[in-house]
Amino acid sequence: MDLAEFSTALTDRQDISGTLRAKLEMYGTPGSRQLSSDVFVQNFALAKDPARVSGELHVKTDASALKLRAQVGAAGSDAINFEAALPLLATPAQTPTHTFLAYDQPATGNLGFPLVMIARLPRFLKRDDFASGILSGKLALSHSLRNPALTGDAQLIDGRFRDHGLHPFAANGRVLFTESKAELEFANLQCGDGVARFRGEADLANFEEISVRLLPNSPVLNLSRSTQGECVDGVSFSSIDRIDPGHRDRKSPQSTANEILAIFPAISEVVLRGAVSNGDWTVSVTE
Repeated sequence: MDLAEFSTALTDRQDISGTLRAKLEMYGTPGSRQLSSDVFVQNFALAKDPARVSGELHVKTDASALKLRAQVGAAGSDAINFEAALPLLATPAQTPTHTFLAYDQPATGNLGFPLVMIARLPRFLKRDDFASGILSGKLALSHSLRNPALTGDAQLIDGRFRDHGLHPFAANGRVLFTESKAELEFANLQCGDGVARFRGEADLANFEEISVRLLPNSPVLNLSRSTQGECVDGVSFSSIDRIDPGHRDRKSPQSTANEILAIFPAISEVVLRGAVSNGDWTVSVTE
């Protein structure tokens, strides 16, 4: 199927382009149906986005499991590979979502992304937050969907983000996942001439109550006047010798680094708490 022609026929606009091939098979008895589906997409792109992706998706189901295998890649970037075996309920749950997945039964999954060039991905995959960078790693999922265990690692090299309240900044870091815990080996965040270096850990025992603890490797000063419960709409870093004297309630701009350290409280710990399903996260700063 030519997706450009299909889009034009439906909307009189060429909103998408590329080619699509698919096959669907169903077999078995009425009480024990099995499904097999294969989908192939070549050079898929959205209007006004030159980045194109190609991929394939294979789906199989039986009475007890949903098996997925997928591969997607962009030109100039290694393909992202994903496979999973997810348990199914005998009958759909009587919930508002009528889910068919058994969240408390064993599930397995693997995600591999050897060398992903973020700048080459289309916007619907990287959103507008990422400008560029290299993402690599491999993750394995086990236990259950409700309380998953992750093992593996992920690394971001020269990641550059656009201005979304955090101001344009760059990041490098590496994370090791060990089931319900994650260790942040290092994270270097740069905004302008300011650099903050962290290490840390995360508690992933419950994806609805994630806790991330960041510990600075060098002095990080809190220049804000935020109070408890106040909403934070932006974060920025600045080199200690570029701090505006006006922020220090001092008349003289001549201050040494030691004087600045004495004026502003040093941050010893930053804790982020939130849920995967919710974008509202809280930030706690210990001085």
